[in-house]
Amino acid sequence: MVEMRIVNGKWRRVRGGRLISLGKKPTLTAKAKHLSDRTRAKANALEKYPELNAWLDVCAEQARQVGSGGRFDHYAVLEGIYEKIIEWDGDDVLDERASTIAQMQGKARRKNQSPVNVLVGAICERARRNRQLVSRWSGHLNKAWDEGVNPKELKQFLREHPHSAVIRSQAY
Repeated sequence: MVEMRIVNGKWRRVRGGRLISLGKKPTLTAKAKHLSDRTRAKANALEKYPELNAWLDVCAEQARQVGSGGRFDHYAVLEGIYEKIIEWDGDDVLDERASTIAQMQGKARRKNQSPVNVLVGAICERARRNRQLVSRWSGHLNKAWDEGVNPKELKQFLREHPHSAVIRSQAY
């Protein structure tokens, strides 16, 4: 069996204890290195922000339960998410939190990606919900955020602006 050993400070191929040829030091491919860096960043983010991770889990559990609820049950989940968005935006940490949440998911944040989309995507992924729901919820919350809606008035705003109207306004 051929194995690699360090002999005189260099990697060498050895079979049965005998040197058979010079060998190169085993290296990681670029893809493997990138994945290991992302895994390390994910572990660091989870360790550094346990309260944020716990909050995401609570929201994901609420989103999971909404699937079996009534027609407007998702408003409570959206209110909780929107309150955090407004709170973080007021503290000027929304973009930083969105990047941290993307790291917790083990994903890279796309250039110009809305922090609302990152947050809703993380919650829906943990709740095992589909991407269509992410699009719908982030569309609603982005529109409310752009118009400066008060978190207490979010339910009324969502009733007045159905999803089809939100999508049409984004298309033009």
